[in-house]
Amino acid sequence: MINFATSARVLSQNGYTPIPVVPGEKRPAIPKWTAVNYEHSPHLLEEFCNKHPDASTGILLGDVCVIDIAGLQK
Repeated sequence: MINFATSARVLSQNGYTPIPVVPGEKRPAIPKWTAVNYEHSPHLLEEFCNKHPDASTGILLGDVCVIDIAGLQK
């Protein structure tokens, strides 16, 4: 499984704002996650990667549109 420390750097380099998610849950592992901005605070990405290396990965939406298909069945 790809963890936060691995995926976050790549996602950030591609213009996304990754945030650590508690493994096995669907909630952010950090407070004030909606205010994360790596352009204004570039040190945060490394801080989160070091503090939550094995977290799952989420991304902040905004201009990103997603469809959750996890619950769809044939």
